[in-house]
Amino acid sequence: MLGRITEELSIKNRGIREGDYYILRESKSTGVIVECMYITGNIDSSLICDENLYKIAEAMYRAVCEYFEVDV
Repeated sequence: MLGRITEELSIKNRGIREGDYYILRESKSTGVIVECMYITGNIDSSLICDENLYKIAEAMYRAVCEYFEVDV
């Protein structure tokens, strides 16, 4: 998923971090937290627009389908 998002938007890949997050730990279902950009950063904040948010959503959708081997 991360690779797809960074390629689609041509942004820096800052890696994946794991942690004991309350929202994931206490949920009764499987989940993932995705932070695509830092709104406070000058470059990232300039990239936040409807078109790029659609690209992010599309990249996530395709990555999940690929992971579960679902044809799109």
